[in-house]
Amino acid sequence: AAQFLKQRHMLQLAYADDLVGQTIEDLRDAGLYDEALIIVTADHGVSLGPGERLRGLSDTNFADILWTPLLIKAPHQDEPEVVDSPTLTIDILPTIVDLLDLDLDWDFDGRSIFAQPRAVDWEPRSFGWTHDELEPSDDGFNYFDGVAGFDEVIASRGLDDCPDSDLRFWRWGEFCELVGEDVDSFEQVTDEGVTADIDDAGRFESVDLSASTLPTYVSGHISGDRPDAVAVAVNGVVGGWYDTSTGAGDEDRYPFQVMVPPSLLRDGHNEVDVYVIETRGDEVVLIPGERSS
Repeated sequence: AAQFLKQRHMLQLAYADDLVGQTIEDLRDAGLYDEALIIVTADHGVSLGPGERLRGLSDTNFADILWTPLLIKAPHQDEPEVVDSPTLTIDILPTIVDLLDLDLDWDFDGRSIFAQPRAVDWEPRSFGWTHDELEPSDDGFNYFDGVAGFDEVIASRGLDDCPDSDLRFWRWGEFCELVGEDVDSFEQVTDEGVTADIDDAGRFESVDLSASTLPTYVSGHISGDRPDAVAVAVNGVVGGWYDTSTGAGDEDRYPFQVMVPPSLLRDGHNEVDVYVIETRGDEVVLIPGERSS
C-alpha cells in the first residue's frame, strides 16, 4: 500500500509539473515572464515508507517531511543558481522583499535566502505535535541533524525502478518490468481456485478517450489463498501490479489497487483482466483470475 501511495504521489507531482509548465507558457505568451517573480514550493513533505507515519515525525522519516521543494525565478534572471544553505518557509517572504527591492520596516521571523544565508550545519527544528513519535525538548521543538537529512534528500530518487521507459511512472518495485508487456509473452497456468472481482467493472464497457477523466484506477479483490502479488492487464497488456502478500484481507478476500497507464485504454469496450503473479525459478507465471459474476 505504501508503494502504491508513492506511485499516486508521483503521478500527482507529474500533473503539478505540467500545470507549472502551462503557467510559464502563459506568462511568456503575455510578455510577463522575464519580469515575473515565480516561486514554487510546498508547505510540508510526507513519508511514504512502509511502516512510517505519513506526517508525524520520527528519527527515520524526518528527511521526507521537513524538506520541501523551493524553486525561485527572480525578475530578469536568465542563469540558474543552486543555493545549498539551510532555508525555511518563513524565509520566502523576506526573500520576496529582497528580490523586489521593497522598502519595508517589517520585522521578519525569517531572512532573505540570498542576503543572509544560514550556516550549513544549522539544526532544523519542528514544533512537536501529537502525531510525532518523538518527545519534544523543553522549548516544545524537535531538533534534527540538518546535514544528514539534506544528504538523504539529495540521494533519494522518486523513480528508481525501471526508470528508462515512457511507462516509468507505472513501473515500480519487484515486478516493474512486467508493465507494458503482453500477457501472451508469459506462461499462463489455469487455477480454478483463483477468483477475481473488479470494482465497478462497467466503467470499462464504453470508455470515451476524449472525456476529462479516464478509468485508470482499478481496484477489487482476489478470492482464495492469499497471493503474493497480482497483475492487472488492459486489452492484453500488463498495466500494473500490486503486492497482496501482506496487509488487509479477510475471509479469503484480498484487496488490490492498481493505476494503469491511460495509453492502454481505447475507445469503447476495454478488456480488463486480473492475474496472480507467481515466480517459478527465473520465470514469471500468470494465473488468470476467474470472474465471480
